Amino acid sequence: MVKYFKTDVFNLECVLHPDRVLIHPKSATLFLADAHFGKSATFRQGGIPVPSGIMQLDLNRLSKLIQQFQIEELFFLGDLFHSSINTEWIEFMNWRKQHHQVRTNLIAGNHDILDSDAYENAQIEMHSESHEWNGVHLRHHPVETGHQHEMYPYFCGHVHPGVRMSAPGKFNETLPCFQLSGSMLMLPAFGSFTGLGVIQPQIEDRVFVVAGSLVHEVVR
Repeated sequence: MVKYFKTDVFNLECVLHPDRVLIHPKSATLFLADAHFGKSATFRQGGIPVPSGIMQLDLNRLSKLIQQFQIEELFFLGDLFHSSINTEWIEFMNWRKQHHQVRTNLIAGNHDILDSDAYENAQIEMHSESHEWNGVHLRHHPVETGHQHEMYPYFCGHVHPGVRMSAPGKFNETLPCFQLSGSMLMLPAFGSFTGLGVIQPQIEDRVFVVAGSLVHEVVR
């Protein structure tokens, strides 16, 4: 059973979903970071035996979310596509045609290197950092810690945040998470074929761990 976490983020009632997305139900808007679509095909081109179908599974997850929450607008917080165009871009284009009614935006990340025509053909509106939405700024990169107090509230990605969890019985695992730290909410990486960057939360931070089909806040 899927259990998402409802919480107030910067005066916005949001859903932190175990599919590693943030949803603002009132505006029917969905945010995700670091999809890295096309990464598995890029690896296969380089001779690394990575299974096919990874991206399609991620697109299926996204389709279900769009249907379940009746999403009208979508924001990719950077790193939509991992590298240059490959066969998986065609799969993504087919997916966009199926969801052409969803207004789709991309905050440019360091991996977003395709020609502007590619994004235009996919009906994706490009934005640079920081793009403002409902009083919240949308970024790919987090701001350096020492400058957080100077920032408007913002959503970001890039780090692929994960936190180390331990329990009796020698359980020790790093799990993806959302991190709310001052003016920043960092989203976990949406893509299944991505690694984790272990974070070291401050005591005043709120951390929401994605554990299988549920999201729960870490009590420290």
